Order: sequence, then structure tokens, then C-alpha cells
Amino acid sequence: MTETPSFAVGAQKSLFSLKPFTFGGPVQVYAISPDDKRFLMLRETSAGESGLLVVSEHWFGELTSRAQQ
Repeated sequence: MTETPSFAVGAQKSLFSLKPFTFGGPVQVYAISPDDKRFLMLRETSAGESGLLVVSEHWFGELTSRAQQ
């Protein structure tokens, strides 16, 4: 993506597969942070299966650090 001299969008890339996530119904299954830097998605589990919440903060800095090694 470039901003000067004018805005242009590059090729689209998928971040992850949406197959395990359910869309539709009365509950919104995603949320975007006010600063547009993070998002949260809900995934349905099977009946009786325990839910799990995974929070990943500062992941880009860790990725950059590992890539330089």
C-alpha cells in the first residue's frame, strides 16, 4: 500500500481461514478495537466442550524479533 503521491491498495492476502468461525445469528462474532490494530473473533464449540480464550498482545514485535534471529 502506498500513500503518496496517491493512495493505492496492493494485493489482498488472507490472514487465516474463516472455516472454523460461524457467521450469522443474533450475536456479532467479531469486534475491532477502536485503534483498528486488533480484532476479536468468536468460534463455536461443540456441546460440552470447554471454551478457551487466547489473548495475544504485542505479537508483531515478537514476530519481528524472531524473524531477525
